[in-house]
Amino acid sequence: MKLRTLTILLAALACPAAGAAAQQGPSAPATDYHSNPTPEEMSQTKALNAKQAEIRGVSAAGQTGSAIDASNDEAQKQYQEKLRANEALHNLYDQQMKEYERKYGHPGSYAAPAKS
Repeated sequence: MKLRTLTILLAALACPAAGAAAQQGPSAPATDYHSNPTPEEMSQTKALNAKQAEIRGVSAAGQTGSAIDASNDEAQKQYQEKLRANEALHNLYDQQMKEYERKYGHPGSYAAPAKS
């Protein structure tokens, strides 16, 4: 019985190790990526990066441009408008609550009429 258990245990331990080795595969990447690009490839990459930065409104060095500033200004303006609208709604609610309390008392102070 112990020999059979030992055999099953060794087989079970060997299977995950073999599967892990198979999953690792070759050490070289499967793509055509070069870790040492040629000067021509580097200049093409820099030109593409600069073109993308210009389209997005950011300099190649990462500094913000007018397009991003305009977007941020618009977002800030919308935020301020929504904030003012929220404050106006809050003030209206407070005003209505004070009117309600003046007419009917505090909302939690209602006492049911006594049964006779």
